Amino acid sequence: EKDSGTCKSASSPNTAQKKPRIIMIVITSSVATKAKPPVIWNRWIDVGSWRQWNTSLDYARLAAGFRIGAHGELCMNKDKKAAFVITRIEPDKMFEMKSCAWGNDVLFRYVIETIGGMQRMLVEVEVTGYTSWIFGTWFGFVMKKELPAALTRLAFLVEDDQERVERELHSAQFKK
Repeated sequence: EKDSGTCKSASSPNTAQKKPRIIMIVITSSVATKAKPPVIWNRWIDVGSWRQWNTSLDYARLAAGFRIGAHGELCMNKDKKAAFVITRIEPDKMFEMKSCAWGNDVLFRYVIETIGGMQRMLVEVEVTGYTSWIFGTWFGFVMKKELPAALTRLAFLVEDDQERVERELHSAQFKK
């Protein structure tokens, strides 16, 4: 499913008129993990726990369940708040969320790809809009620094989660 709404302001990210898609910057980062897609997915849809792996966040919250059209808020550095809306979901595979900054749309795409028995967790950030060349330069610098570290922390967490799931399965089979 997909919601193609574009941003008008940080407080109502899916209510604007369409803007020309002027792509200035795309930031991509990925990391491989042995964790299975459902384990990764469970970490991604637990928005309240994003701070555990993305330490640049003070908090992340979602107003309703993880679904298309759900609104949320991120806060970085105690005062930089950004509203977002979930715009696309493919369970255990990918989701997208859209936010606004300086009049630009900021699309975050989170993807799980299976490659040779491993999973690749990929995050792509796309900044579009008339001032994307200004905002995108600064934001791109920040994201290129923060995103790889966040994904590395996430990989450690999901691998621990995967080991716990496997121990629980083994324990349940042993009790039978």
